Amino acid sequence: MPVLKNEASLSPAIGFIKYWLPVLIYATIIFYLSSLPGKEIPQVFAYQDKLAHIGEYFGFALLLNRAFRAYGLGSVRARFWAVLSICVLYAFSDEFHQMFVPHRNASLLDVLADGFGASAAGLFYAWRK
Repeated sequence: MPVLKNEASLSPAIGFIKYWLPVLIYATIIFYLSSLPGKEIPQVFAYQDKLAHIGEYFGFALLLNRAFRAYGLGSVRARFWAVLSICVLYAFSDEFHQMFVPHRNASLLDVLADGFGASAAGLFYAWRK
């Protein structure tokens, strides 16, 4: 198991709880929201789903970046591409999952919105650090 870069005194379990558990919980929440039938999602304004996708994956990418950085995994550029790849792969799996949810469908535009949110988070994270 990789060692925390800046917090070597933390046990592996505490490191997991602090950095990776939030990532897993967030991914589970995305999966849960994707499991809701389409009729249960109120349409408030046009393109709200795309904004939701951008926001969801912005948060997901921030959490992934945080975890990778804590363990010293790669440079800023390497983390950007790794996080973007993970987010896009998860987005594709999420859209595949939605093909089996009543009144939902798979959409490449949703994957693009997810990728945009993850990219924006990566740029924000790189700029902030």
